[in-house]
Amino acid sequence: MSTSRSRVLARTAVIGIFASTAVFGLTGVASAHAGKVSASCDKETSTVTVNLHDYTQGSTNTWTLTDNGEELGKGSFGKGHQQTWDKQDATIKHEYVLTVKTSDDPTGEKKWSFTAKAEADACKKVVPPTTPPAETTTPPASTTTPPAETTAPPVTTTTSAAVSTSPAPAAAPAEDDLADTGASIALPLAIGGVLVLGGAGALIAVRRRASNN
Repeated sequence: MSTSRSRVLARTAVIGIFASTAVFGLTGVASAHAGKVSASCDKETSTVTVNLHDYTQGSTNTWTLTDNGEELGKGSFGKGHQQTWDKQDATIKHEYVLTVKTSDDPTGEKKWSFTAKAEADACKKVVPPTTPPAETTTPPASTTTPPAETTAPPVTTTTSAAVSTSPAPAAAPAEDDLADTGASIALPLAIGGVLVLGGAGALIAVRRRASNN
């Protein structure tokens, strides 16, 4: 009775060992060829990380990472690859796409070849640049005015002297001139008086004679 029981226990133990080995093997396969991409933006720092592990050394394994449609990095790896970018622009949103290819799963049926996505929102405000005030300094207007030409041609003021039509008065004979002749002025005056008196007498006689007739 005890021998049979021992055999049953032995068989059970063997079965348990095989079952454990099978489960361990399945777990190992399931956990192999793992990878992911993660992104975050915190305290004005935007980062993205690629983590690939448990791939087969010697297989053809490649990876490519894009950021908003533009290639950020790519390469080949063996058992695994890990890389972090920690200087991404924190003022914009990022959409990352990781593409992994392995020769162990060329069709992606086992999901060892896969495409994964990760996003990181902006976490930093954009500060508009400070525009310096426009220069308002205006150069002083030139106030220097050239002096006006004040030089005028001289006006001709020549005036013809008025011609006097009046005869110049006869110059009175100087006493010195009469003295130079040696004659006295009394004699001519006496002769003139006699002639005047004679003429007056003749005129009176003529009038009397005429009245008597």
